[in-house]
Amino acid sequence: MERSCHSYDDFKETVMAVQPQVRLKAELETYDKNREKLQPDSGKFVLIHGEEVVGIWDTYEDALYSRFSRLARAGHFGPGNRHS
Repeated sequence: MERSCHSYDDFKETVMAVQPQVRLKAELETYDKNREKLQPDSGKFVLIHGEEVVGIWDTYEDALYSRFSRLARAGHFGPGNRHS
């Protein structure tokens, strides 16, 4: 299914249509619950993990760096963990 996502609502509809039980379901619900609080930061990048809004960044790169830093601190990149 080829579809361009131009808004959060389009993205959410696409994700939920592809596989309703995806891991992103919790994150999408958290975003919905916090949508009003996040409105002042419209255009920025929000990192959500489960039911937690981890933070908001001005750039995608900063949000991505924070995500990888979080994974590293949690031990996901330690010895014996191979990611391809």
